[in-house]
Amino acid sequence: MQDMGQVRVYQHDARKPHPEHYDTIVCFFLLHEVPEQDRESIVHSLLQSVKPSGRCIFIDYHRAMPLHPLRPVMSAIFRNLEPYAESMLNADLQHICPDTKDWSWNKE
Repeated sequence: MQDMGQVRVYQHDARKPHPEHYDTIVCFFLLHEVPEQDRESIVHSLLQSVKPSGRCIFIDYHRAMPLHPLRPVMSAIFRNLEPYAESMLNADLQHICPDTKDWSWNKE
């Protein structure tokens, strides 16, 4: 653990719930980096590690609009450098982990 005043940073296996519970958890560009079969356990464990009134924020890739100028570039990057990213583009987080119906999901 590293103490930074208002922020504590841990290194932890995201597939397993953390023993502590937090007001906010941010999952920043992780899910596209892991195999599809690990995503459900990661989403589930992160949601289990949030306090009842807390939030879990997932930031990751999404499918670009058809005419977006970077779509061909990102497609090439995904094909050649990000082997798990393409499968992430077709997945809604709330469907990755089926037992999340009690959560309120917002997508921006």
